[in-house]
Amino acid sequence: PDLDTPYLFVPFQVHDDTQIILHSPYIRNMAELTEWVAAAVRQYNESNQKKLRIIIKEHPSDNGRCNYDDLRIQYPDITFLKTGSTKQLISKATAVITVNSTVGMEALLQHKHVITLGNATYAIDGIAARACSIPELIDAISHSDTECNVDLIDKFLYYILGFIYILC
Repeated sequence: PDLDTPYLFVPFQVHDDTQIILHSPYIRNMAELTEWVAAAVRQYNESNQKKLRIIIKEHPSDNGRCNYDDLRIQYPDITFLKTGSTKQLISKATAVITVNSTVGMEALLQHKHVITLGNATYAIDGIAARACSIPELIDAISHSDTECNVDLIDKFLYYILGFIYILC
């Protein structure tokens, strides 16, 4: 895929994961995730004369278990991937939009803007944005071209690493 033209990276989550079932009050499945992101990006692009794209990567655990062909047909402007380096997709992205995936933590490690649409433990002001509606998602996307608060993100990540160290 073209990783040089600005895009938002959206990692799909396992369709029946407890993170979706229990910790996602607004997005019930990957079709709704796609619908929200597509609507928000379309409105953002129209309002700002931008051409921000969307790249979605299916969760590897769902390969062979879920068929997203209907979404590919419904959203021909979105790039859907079954494989690829998540690390590289994050590194070239303008921002990462996720429900509450650990990919959001990976993006924070790369000092990327992260927008969550569910109950993510890292959805903390100054670290990752949380959007509970399409208008809030549009607003979060519009702030993704600003500098991340690298110092605050690093402090959060060091805190998490320290906590993990204590548990081990």
